[in-house]
Formats: sequence, structure tokens, C-alpha cells
Amino acid sequence: HGLLLTHVLPFEPTHDLSSHRGVDRPFHVGKNPKLYIFAKPNNDSDNKGEKDIVSTSSTMTTMTSSVQLQLCCRHELHIELPSHDQPVEISNDVAEAKIHSPLYTADEMANGDAILNILQDSVVPKGIRVEVPIRKFLSASTTGLESNIVVFLVVYCGEGRPLTRSEADQYRSTTETEVAKHVPLRQNRIGRMVSKPVPYSLLKGLIEERANDYLT
Repeated sequence: HGLLLTHVLPFEPTHDLSSHRGVDRPFHVGKNPKLYIFAKPNNDSDNKGEKDIVSTSSTMTTMTSSVQLQLCCRHELHIELPSHDQPVEISNDVAEAKIHSPLYTADEMANGDAILNILQDSVVPKGIRVEVPIRKFLSASTTGLESNIVVFLVVYCGEGRPLTRSEADQYRSTTETEVAKHVPLRQNRIGRMVSKPVPYSLLKGLIEERANDYLT
């Protein structure tokens, strides 16, 4: 329905929980009931003629969901870098590598914030937060490819607007198009759909649980 989960609070009933005029058993809310508060994101009305009640409040003009409640989708991004001598660290290997980016060096692409900057500037709309929590270097001798590979785990989070899997997959597709303007991508790793949305609070555990599956 296009609503954003903004808060989860302890629920304290202030009314009779009976289901019918107080004559039958009340609703059971459990030992630790929670109140889930959803709101319509700013400037996201389905009806252009409908005034967004939320946006009229001066206290809610920058509505965001707390980090732990944000729904997130993730995918891997594999970039290729020219192969040199076997490196000890990523930065040692890519400093002299030549790529076709008009803005970034190979070292900035692999070790800096270039990927994050490209995503924030050219891919995601306002209200979507991007993280690159981990990256990994795969040498050409390890993969059997002609180029070294740097793999990024890219995470899209619904901070100020709801995030669906289909929308996140559109961001993934645009990400691959935009990054390819700067550096070649590993061809057998493009076009793979993003993960199902999960709360950000579960993301760290999922990454640790599947550590051996990611970034290979």
C-alpha cells in the first residue's frame, strides 16, 4: 500500500479488548504487545490531487524509518581490473591498473567510495539509503579469469520510502549500467535478481551466516 514503517513501540491498550459489547472473551495481545506505526511517505501520494496529510506537518517533513526497521535488498557487484603481479592487498594491486572511468582511478573504484558515490548520485532516488558493507578481492590466479575481480555487496534500504523487491531489482539493473560506464563488469555475474527484502536488523546475521557463499 506504499506505507512506511516508522516506529515499533510497546502497546498499552487504553480501551476494552472485548470483541463484542463486552460479553465474550477479550482479544489476546500476548505478553509483550507491539504497536506498529505506518505512515505515508512525503510527496508520495497516489492521487496527485490528494494533499498528503503527513507532509503538512512541520514536524514530519523529513520522515524516515529508523535504521533497524528499514527493509533492505542486497546483491553482489563484480568489477574487473587489469591483472598485475599477485597482490598482498587490494590497494597494492590496483594502484597502477588502467580503467576507462572518466572520474575515478582503479584504486578509488576498488578501495574508495567511488561505487557508493555512483549509486547515490546516479541510481537511487531520495529516500533510498545505500550501503556497501563488505568487499573482497579475487585474484586472476584464483578465479582463472584474465582480470582480477573486486566484489561488492550492495545493500538498498527503504529509509524514507517503502522498498519492494521489484524496485530494488530496478536499482540493481541501473547500478550495473552506470558502473559499467567506469569499469568492466564480470559478465557471468550481471542480471541476477536482488534478494528478498529483510529488516536491516537481520542483515548482519544473514551476511555472517552465508559468509562462505557471498563474494565468490
